[in-house]
Amino acid sequence: MIISKVKQDIPGKKIEVLKLEHSIDNLYDLIAEKVKDNPINVLFISGIEKSLALEDYIKRTLEKPKIYHEKGSISRLLGHLNWQRERFRDDFNFPQILQFHFADINSLKIEREGFPKGDVEQQAINSREIYVVYEIPVNKNFLFQDKRAFDEFVAPINEDLNLYYSDKQKWISELSFYLRNFTQILNLDEIISHIPQQCQKIILIPHRFLHLLPIHAFILNDGSYLLDRYEVTYSPSCRLLQLIKNQQHPNFEKLFAIQNPTEDLIYTDLEVETISSYFDSAEILAKEKATKTAFKTYNDFSSVNCLHFSCHGYFNINYPLESSLLLANAETKTENLTLAEVFEVNLSKCRLVTLSTCETGLTDFRDLSDEYISFPSSFIYAGSSNVVSNLWIPDDLYAALLMIKFYQNLHQNFTVSAALNKAQIWLRDSTTKELQEWIKNNHLMSAASVTHLSEYLLWFDLDEQPFEEPFYWAAFSAISQ
Repeated sequence: MIISKVKQDIPGKKIEVLKLEHSIDNLYDLIAEKVKDNPINVLFISGIEKSLALEDYIKRTLEKPKIYHEKGSISRLLGHLNWQRERFRDDFNFPQILQFHFADINSLKIEREGFPKGDVEQQAINSREIYVVYEIPVNKNFLFQDKRAFDEFVAPINEDLNLYYSDKQKWISELSFYLRNFTQILNLDEIISHIPQQCQKIILIPHRFLHLLPIHAFILNDGSYLLDRYEVTYSPSCRLLQLIKNQQHPNFEKLFAIQNPTEDLIYTDLEVETISSYFDSAEILAKEKATKTAFKTYNDFSSVNCLHFSCHGYFNINYPLESSLLLANAETKTENLTLAEVFEVNLSKCRLVTLSTCETGLTDFRDLSDEYISFPSSFIYAGSSNVVSNLWIPDDLYAALLMIKFYQNLHQNFTVSAALNKAQIWLRDSTTKELQEWIKNNHLMSAASVTHLSEYLLWFDLDEQPFEEPFYWAAFSAISQ
């Protein structure tokens, strides 16, 4: 079955909402024509066909040169289909059918010495309750259930989000309070008390609004942060984690970078120019040259090992596929690189995409069917093994220091998540004196950059930790295995 009708077992009072626009039917027909010789299974969510299976088909075209030329047209159709689906989202509130079972989750476990495989403890899930699944070293996996009201859990998250958008300075000053509060609400200390001491890494798969939180920076009872205990990495979903596992790319020699296209980010030039020194080959579109045309006409993405964006970006929560990375001539909306267009990029050899931009780690948490629509997910579907993004707008100085240290760690053969976590801890814990020494000894920086950074640090006492607050370092997170 390639494309099926969505009218199935739906209450009569809702039949009227199934009279979709003819444009959606036309899109179905066009996509069906493209994939008619390639049978696929389709998921049904909210009464409209979910397009993950089609995206999987798009991925497969990368391995089939004879049909590769169709990839762009299929991607565009897919983007339009998702956009149309979002328009009708409020009208379709039917029960969700999620065809991904505990057995599938169990098969994704990362085997570690001392962790027996075990069986899955499966229980019915109530949508008004909160669940955490994790493995402990016995013969079963356990499902822990928190029966507190869902609304009680969501309230402080809404409070945090409202403050972020209404009073940024107050939000910054109260961020540590919220991080500690979320730890208590999730009962995180109790959960990790059951994790064996030999465990060194945690893969988090957040659900809905949890995508918006820097869980790696949650403050534990002893005052430490979660990333002090474990190497923390994320995945948007179990399906994407499975995809990541199947597309590992070890090479890390060729860089393609977008550098300060709007020319208003003072420290992004320092960031890109410094990290490019770690690569054997670097193609950089800087400032006015970083146009959408230049990006779209670059014909060698299939050989790029690292794609780095140092620019502005924004997430469109109403129409996620229209979320954009701002390029040169960004005053014209069509000159931005949209989330939908990312699906068309061939990153078949890309080990890492770094989004040193604003709010590129956000996702649409309001609809279960749209959790996967985000910049990180789109770059994973485009072929990248790892994506680093952020949840809020960082100052480009803090971002530059963190990114330079991150790539320095990668150059020392740390994994992406370990390199990022170590860079965050370094920025958080470094004193002014230690930062001055690091800048002085970093021979990849230009003399002008060293002078500029050193002058900035003169504002702080030598034993002060100028970037210890979570706002400065916690925004970034890694999606990886």
